[in-house]
Amino acid sequence: MLDGRPATWTAPAMHSSVVTRLPPGGRSLAANPDTPIEAAEIRHGNGTFWGVQYHPELSLGEIAASTAHQAKDVIDQ
Repeated sequence: MLDGRPATWTAPAMHSSVVTRLPPGGRSLAANPDTPIEAAEIRHGNGTFWGVQYHPELSLGEIAASTAHQAKDVIDQ
């Protein structure tokens, strides 16, 4: 999943949920000071599954629109 990525990179992370432990067969692939498991690989049976906390699917425009939509809540928090 991370082939070709540098050791560190910037990714949009807009969440308050944090994964703190993985199930059996899980391996942390990325972390940061705020999120101990930012990306993970989980092997179960014959399958390999990947999950991320950050949002690689969002464009900068979508992030800006979401931030504007949630501005009051973000400021209140």
